[in-house]
Parts: sequence; structure tokens; C-alpha cells
Amino acid sequence: MERASAELELAGESALIEVSADQLAEQCLELEQAKAGRDELMAQITNVRRDVMEARNGHTIEEAIARRNRVLDSLRDRRDQALTARAGQFLIEEVRREHETNQMPRVLERARNRFGLFTHHRYELRVSPDDGGSFVAIDTDSGLGLRPEQLSDGTRAQLILAARLAFAEEAEQGADLPIFLDEAMDHSDPGRFHAIACSLARMVMNDERQIFYLSNDPTDVERFRIAFDEVGCQQFETFDLGLIRGHVARVDGPGQLSVLPLATIPSPGELEAPAYGAKIGVAPLDLQADPRSHHLYYVLNQDLLVLHELLVARIETIGQWSNLHLSGSDFAKDIITGSAAGAQLTCRIALLEAFSFAWREGRGRPVGRAEIEESQAVSEKYLEALIEIAAECGGDASQILAVLHGRKDSRLRGYRVKSTEDLERFFQEAGYVDEKPVLSKQEIVERVLGTPSATALTPKISAHLVHEWWTLASAAIS
Repeated sequence: MERASAELELAGESALIEVSADQLAEQCLELEQAKAGRDELMAQITNVRRDVMEARNGHTIEEAIARRNRVLDSLRDRRDQALTARAGQFLIEEVRREHETNQMPRVLERARNRFGLFTHHRYELRVSPDDGGSFVAIDTDSGLGLRPEQLSDGTRAQLILAARLAFAEEAEQGADLPIFLDEAMDHSDPGRFHAIACSLARMVMNDERQIFYLSNDPTDVERFRIAFDEVGCQQFETFDLGLIRGHVARVDGPGQLSVLPLATIPSPGELEAPAYGAKIGVAPLDLQADPRSHHLYYVLNQDLLVLHELLVARIETIGQWSNLHLSGSDFAKDIITGSAAGAQLTCRIALLEAFSFAWREGRGRPVGRAEIEESQAVSEKYLEALIEIAAECGGDASQILAVLHGRKDSRLRGYRVKSTEDLERFFQEAGYVDEKPVLSKQEIVERVLGTPSATALTPKISAHLVHEWWTLASAAIS
């Protein structure tokens, strides 16, 4: 015992003298398990070393280098193609400039002369090299250059008519083809109408040009007669298409002209917002739809008088208001300046768009009959059953796939696994399944309130709107 104790002390393991037999057995078992793990690691090390040797002795590196060289060659080919395309584009641009230099002046000279006649030489026509070759009308009094969109409707119509007549004369190469003008001078004042009519009369007299002018205004006939007399051109013929067609377009009596009165929009009066929304027939809030299709009620239900004013003008949806706002009409300006809600309307709409985007995250697009048929993954035998299941799942593609994978619905007995896989692949590629988690109300609030549109509103208004949209959207789903 003394000799064994001395050996343990010599080995630095004298603590084992105080360990019981049970403890020694337990430690022995642990060491055996560690030894087995060591053996497994040694085997893995051996396998790794073998793989390294095989990689060194094999052709892996050579194959990688070969693939790299092929990719570089392909990249050089693409670069050469791109340079060739740029060179071709450069040459085409040079040809275009040469064409404009050699051909366009004749056309421009014709258009300039006609435009000067049409406007009593109030404007001179030029081409701006800095604006993509656009026409510019130079006011001869002030020297100010105006683009076509900056001109009045009448002057712009005269510019376009002068340019089209000039291009037509250049394109026909002396063939003197007939010219058809369909109410081309509706926007011209009497003086400019007379100037254009005289110019057309000279074309008839000097160029022996045949011109057809279509109009629904009987006074145009007398205006043309005066212009033709002033120029000394032989008078023209008139044709009444209504008489020629035997009055087929006339109504049989006042009954065909009677119109039902325009439906009135009820005033909110003392109604609360939910009651008024129900009275005007607001559709449920569907955040999967395009935000532009949402009813203005969802951004203006705190100011029903502004909402009523827009509805009376037949502006019901966010998309309609956006177009009206872009037009810069006086009515849109009155809405914006008339109340706090009107001034905030753009920000409220942007906030709803941000909320819709956050709400849709993780929910995927809804699935119905059209989407299932489009997938071409469902045979005629199971089509109606799967459409029923989709409706029961509220159009949720993930729930539909869960029913298919579960294989417990009796309506899908015999449905093939491959068809399920094809349908799942279609849903994923088309965006009907969103792998991201659905955001909670608090997460949506934090995300939406951090947008610029929320910053432009008061925190109280933003929080109230987000809470309202969450509640309504949740109710629509359930």
C-alpha cells in the first residue's frame, strides 16, 4: 500500500488516495467515454488528411483554374460585345446628327414660316439643342423661349399644326397628297383661325392641294368662306354627313335624351364615422389590394366634412385624389388649404401605404380560383375541392399547403405528392408564400411611426390611424 501510494504521489495523482471505489468507477466510465470520443476524432483527422492528400494529388485545383479561365474568357467576350454596341450607338448618333444638319432645316423653315403666319408672327419657332431637340416658341416681343407645354392650348395647337403640315410636305416629296384636318382649330381665337384658314386657302390655290376639314361647328363654314374670299381662292364645297347618312344618328324622341339625376351623396350630419361609412357603402379595408384603390374614408374619417366634399365631386379613392392633386386644379388646392385634414391628406395616404407594406410582410398574396388555375398544378378532378379549401383558409397559401401536406382532407383523397410540390413551387415563385414572419402590432407601429410621413403628422394622429387600420384589417381577415 505504501509502495502504491508512493507511485501515485510520484505521478502527481495523490488525490486519488482519498477517492472512494464508487467515485473511481464513475471516473473510469467517463474516461472510457472520452477515449471513445478521442478515437472518433482521430478517425475524422485521418479522413481529413486523406481528403487533403487526394485534393493535392488530384485535379481539383486544375479544374478550378480552368473554370476561372472560362469565366474570364466569357467576360472578355461580353466586354467586347458591349464596346461594339457602344461604338454602334456612337455611329448611329453621328448619323442622326448629320441627318438633322442636312435634312431638318428645310422642315424647320417650313414650320417656322407657317407658325409665324398662324400667330401673326407673335412667335418664332426654333429647335432647342439642350432639350432633346424639342420645339421652342420665341416670343418676338420679349425674346422669352417657351416649350410647347408652357404655351396656351390655342398657341400649342397652332405650333403642332404648323409642324405637322411642314413634315407632311417634306415627306410626300412633291406628290401633293390630300390633307385631312379634324377640328384642328378648335382652340384658336377668331384672329388666329382666320390666319390659319388663309394659309390653308393659299395651299389650295397655289399648290392645288386638296384639303378636308372636319368640324361640328357650323360657324366654321362661314369663317372659311371669308378667308377664301380674302385670299382670292375659289370657294370650297361643304358636305353635311348627317344628311348624307339619312339622320341615322338622330334620336327618336325626348325619351332617349332623358337622364336619371345624379345620385346625391348623403351629408354626415351628426353621424359618427362608422355609421357614415356604412351609409355611403365603404368597402372593407383590404390591405392586400393596391393602396390606391382604398376608399378615402380610411384617411379622412376624422374629418367627415372634407370627405363629403370630395365624394360630392365623385372623388372616392386614394388613386383618384392622387391624380387630382397632381393636376394642380383649384379644387385640389381648396381641399388642401381648407382644413387641417386636407393639408395632411398626402401624409396620411403615405402613412397608409407604409402600414399596408408592413402588414403584408409574412402574409403572402391571397390565393383564389384564378391563382390555382394559373398554377396548372391541379387537375380538373381536384380543382373545385382545392378552391373550396382555399376559401376556407381565407386565401392563405401557407394554410392551403399545410392541408395538402397533412393528407387528411377526404376531398383530396388520391391527390399526388408531386402535384403538391408543383403547387408549392408556384406559390413560392409567384409571391403567394412569404417566408418572413408576420409582424406584430407593436412591430408595425414601430416601423410605421419611423417613416417621414409619420414625422410630418403629430404622434397622436399617427398612432390613432395605425391602431384603427390594424383593428379594421384584423376584423376583415377574421
